[in-house]
Amino acid sequence: MRNVFLGGNWHIWEGAQLSHRSLPDNQKQVIDLISGDLSSLLSWVYYFLHTEFDKVNPIISERLHQELQERILDPFTNDHTFWWMAFDYRPGNLVNNWNPWCNFNVLQCFFLLENDPDKLAAAVYDSMILVDKFINYTHSDGVCEKGPSK
Repeated sequence: MRNVFLGGNWHIWEGAQLSHRSLPDNQKQVIDLISGDLSSLLSWVYYFLHTEFDKVNPIISERLHQELQERILDPFTNDHTFWWMAFDYRPGNLVNNWNPWCNFNVLQCFFLLENDPDKLAAAVYDSMILVDKFINYTHSDGVCEKGPSK
């Protein structure tokens, strides 16, 4: 079972996200539903298994942490242009349910990986602002373009 985690963990990052060509562009990191969900899962893998990975080779857990840092933590901290964030929200713009889902996944990554309390606090604060934009956008009946929320 350990080899399954080791092999899968090592190869999963080759599915970089954004490109308008036939091959992905690994220079532009995108936080979306899939990358957020996957990164949340891999943050838990790191949290529970990094000492086991280190017994095989410390490079494995170092690479996992580095990939999560570069693909989720740094972009969330430094790039406020993802459409679901709604940092630049103006009336008439869309704020849909990607906002709380992406924030949920990103926050899990921060809580499991970030050791700097100031960076963690900043991520929590930004997430609060972003989710507040979603809450304020959503009508009292909970309906968004994907249907009602319960």
